[in-house]
Amino acid sequence: LDPVNNSRLAMFQFMIANSDWFVTTTHNIKLFKPSDEDPENDYIAIPYDFDYSGFVYANYALPRRDMKIEELRKRTYSGICPPDNETEMVLEEFKTHRRELLREISSLEQLDAIHRIDLKRFIRSFYSLYHGDKIYEIIRETCFEQTPVNN
Repeated sequence: LDPVNNSRLAMFQFMIANSDWFVTTTHNIKLFKPSDEDPENDYIAIPYDFDYSGFVYANYALPRRDMKIEELRKRTYSGICPPDNETEMVLEEFKTHRRELLREISSLEQLDAIHRIDLKRFIRSFYSLYHGDKIYEIIRETCFEQTPVNN
């Protein structure tokens, strides 16, 4: 997999508090090769099915007790432990799109005002983790060490 895409994917899942995905088993993930013309291109992972995320917060969704998640909206970074420079780059991308994301939520006419406010509050809680580098602590505590592949 493309390592930056993999970090972006894990950060997105972290932001929406989704623990119902696994790259290795392609659970709620589709793998795509950007171009058949370039054999050097890595696969990219595209997530789907977010009903068990804290963002969707479906009334039937349950937290992942096997991952010691007690509440559906508790964020856990379920990706491979990224290098700090990669984390910084991905976090900067997310920061760049913060206002745009909040505007999109505000424009969702299908949701009533109370749900839009709740979703914006939930997304702001992700961005509040940037202060004091709390987000780095959480990532380091909950990420998975990559196991080497034996050839």
